[in-house]
Formats: sequence, C-alpha cells, structure tokens
Amino acid sequence: MKIELRKVSYSAALSEETSNFHADIWIDGKKEGYAQNHGTGGGTNVQPNTLRLRLDAHGKTLPEVDIGTPTGGPPRMIVQDTEWIVDDLLTVWIVRRDLKRSLRNRALYTHAEKPGIFQSKVLTADQLKQVLESEDVRTKWKVKAWLNTMPEEQAIAIYRDEAA
Repeated sequence: MKIELRKVSYSAALSEETSNFHADIWIDGKKEGYAQNHGTGGGTNVQPNTLRLRLDAHGKTLPEVDIGTPTGGPPRMIVQDTEWIVDDLLTVWIVRRDLKRSLRNRALYTHAEKPGIFQSKVLTADQLKQVLESEDVRTKWKVKAWLNTMPEEQAIAIYRDEAA
C-alpha cells in the first residue's frame, strides 16, 4: 500500500503543540480522504472514518515503533495507527521540503569524523558546483558524503537520521 500526502498546507507559525496542517491522503494513486490538525495539541483528524479504519488495520501489519522514554529507559514499543502513519508522512514531507530548500544554494554533507549534517554558507550556483567538484574542499572539510549528489530518497534518509 503506497500512502501519500498531497496538497499539503503546513504552518510552522501556527503550530503550538502539534503540527498545524491540512493534506489530502492518497492510497495507491487514488484520493481517499484528508487529514488535518489545528496545531493546538489535539490529535490528527482523518476523514472519512472508513479511511481511518483502513489505515489502523494497515498499521497493525507494520513493525512496531520504539517511541523511547525521556530518561532513556527500556524501549516503549507501540503499534502504528492512523495518526502515527499520517504524522510520520507529514514529518517526511517537512524534511523533504527543508532539504530541497537547503540544497539549492548550500553544500550539505556528512563529516568523516563527527555525527550530524554540515552545510556551507549560501553559494551561487557556480560556486556550489565548484565546491561539490573540488577534491581540495572535500579533503579540507573532511567530507564523508555530499547530500547534494545523492538520490533524493537517500539524502532524505541521511538528513533525517543524522539531524536527529
């Protein structure tokens, strides 16, 4: 089952305790409903209810997720439900949007000796091309991998994991 969010309208400014958004939910290329959250701490609303039931059933077939504990204790595993699935898709949408914005005019990379994502200052298109092609810069900055030159899905996975 391929689940996607389309026509996402997201506002970080209006997000207080949760993400303020509205999005259409598509499954296997067909619009099935929508999701929304007002950003004030309540749950994500998914309509119609038949879609919520379908996503809850699908979530039971997925691996459980470790939501962790604030004190770092033993794992706390949960079954993925509709809200978890939709909110995770929204997180991926936000990460993709932010990464694409940064890749336009900055060199993003992982460091060979340190965890995290590193970035250059804002560059022109020509400067960015020169930086990405320069072995001297790669050596000087101790670049393990350029996110700019990776396939989008791979860059998103690294960006999401390393930035956490």
